[in-house]
Amino acid sequence: MSYMTQKTFTTIPNFLASEHMIQKTRQVTTDMANLTENKKDFVKGGTVYPSNDANAEGIVFETVDVTDGEVAASVIVSGRIYKNRLHTAPTEAAIAAMKGITFTDAPDMERGY
Repeated sequence: MSYMTQKTFTTIPNFLASEHMIQKTRQVTTDMANLTENKKDFVKGGTVYPSNDANAEGIVFETVDVTDGEVAASVIVSGRIYKNRLHTAPTEAAIAAMKGITFTDAPDMERGY
C-alpha cells in the first residue's frame, strides 16, 4: 500500500542581477523566519540579513529551513541585486549599510505565450 502527500511551496523570481558575487556563511535564527509552509518555518531567499535596517550585512542567498533551530546559510555580501525582486524591499538604511551590494531594478518582462 502506498501513501501520497501533496505539498505546495512558493517560489520567488531570480533576484540576482549578475552571477559575480561574494557570499559569507552566517547563522540564521528562528526569529528571522518569514514564511511558514506545510508546518515548517523558513527564511526566504532574498531576505535582508540580519535585519532590514542599519545593521544589514547582506541578502540571504537561498531559502533556509529553520523549523528545528538555527542553521548556517549563505549570505550575499557583495554583488548586483534586483531590488524589486527581493522578498521584502530593503530600507534606505539597509541599502546604505550594505556597501558591497549594488541595487538595481529588474526590467519588466513580457512572455510571448
